[in-house]
Amino acid sequence: MVVPILVALVGGVLDYLSSLNSKEVIIIPQSTTEDNLDTTSSTLKLRMCKDGWLDLASGERIYEFDLFNTGDSIAVVRRIMLEVLEIEPEGPPQAEAILAKAEYHILLKHDRVGDYLITDVERKYGKGDIDKFVVGVKSDEPGWRYMLRIKVIWYNPEEEGERILYSDPYIARFYK
Repeated sequence: MVVPILVALVGGVLDYLSSLNSKEVIIIPQSTTEDNLDTTSSTLKLRMCKDGWLDLASGERIYEFDLFNTGDSIAVVRRIMLEVLEIEPEGPPQAEAILAKAEYHILLKHDRVGDYLITDVERKYGKGDIDKFVVGVKSDEPGWRYMLRIKVIWYNPEEEGERILYSDPYIARFYK
């Protein structure tokens, strides 16, 4: 009984000491509001505009979101990622409408969870600055369902450490 507690305690202390030498990362939890607006960040906000829809011409699922600064200080975005959380086989197709074309294109691999780069162009957001992003994702094989979310890595130049801002998770279905 004492050994597992000591192992956990020593592991926690070692993790803490090693973190002192690395950059601080503050994870901002995903939104709890209905409109997918992250209200936990005092400066940078992410708002998903629509659930994913299918572009019949390209076969991509399209996701649209706004990234904007409501604070008084600068927010610098290092990179924007699409994070695949889970992958499962998908059932039969459903009828869908066609809407906007994508600005960014990502080919998802049916056997790879993790981050896919949307952009790593660093952007500075002053108070009131806003950008709209339209991302198209496509599966390398039909018949798969992906759970994904947008992940924004950013920092405030006046503070130490990076922050991570997440959208709510979305489901992308690619039928056979």
